[in-house]
Order: sequence, then structure tokens, then C-alpha cells
Amino acid sequence: MTTLPSDLAADLAVIVGTVPGVQVLYSARPVLLDSAAAVVGKTVEFLTPTVGGTAGDSSDAAGGDIVLPQTVRVESTDDGVDVNVRIGVSDHESAADVCRRVHDEISQHLLHSGLGEGAAITVSVARIG
Repeated sequence: MTTLPSDLAADLAVIVGTVPGVQVLYSARPVLLDSAAAVVGKTVEFLTPTVGGTAGDSSDAAGGDIVLPQTVRVESTDDGVDVNVRIGVSDHESAADVCRRVHDEISQHLLHSGLGEGAAITVSVARIG
């Protein structure tokens, strides 16, 4: 497995966000999975006693910080790197052209980072317009 830089997904999110025609980046995972994970996480947090407190006492917790979903999913595989991104594109140009530009920008970044060998890049359009 390839060792990935910890900030690779964040770097790719910035790169994808600057590609002409990209209007928004969506969660790289289905919304229901993000929602379910958030509910389970908050339930466990609420039910777990804190040090010096009781279940449901969040006085020493972060106070309900909102965690944004990961917009670019990057995973190390036996073959290299697997990158998945879901975007919303402008209706002023071809979605296929925007996807190609996103793919090319990700590919270039991975090559410059020494991670391009065997990279699998998936760009999905979640919304047009």
C-alpha cells in the first residue's frame, strides 16, 4: 500500500474547486452514510460518560462542532491511489469537459506528488446547473 500525505484530500479539494465549470463539491460518500455516521457519533457521544461527568454531559466537549463531509475521498490501494470526487457543474458548458478537466488536474497533482503510478480517478457529476 502507498503511504499518502495526510493533507492530500484537502489539497485535491482545493484544486478541484478551482477548475473552471465546477460550482460545488459534494460529499465523496453518499449523504445517507454521512448522516447516519453523524447521528451514531452524536448518540455515542451523548450516552458515553465524560471524565468527571455523566452521560449526556457535554460541558467539556467541543460543543456541537459541525464536521463538514469529506469532499474528495482518497484511499491507498495495492495498485496505487484511488481518488473519488462528486461535483456540481455549470450548465454553461459540457459536463463531460468539466469532468475531464477535473480528472486531468487530479492526475497532474498526483504525478507531481509521486503518486500517479496506478492511480484510479473517478469523477462523478451530482448536479448540473
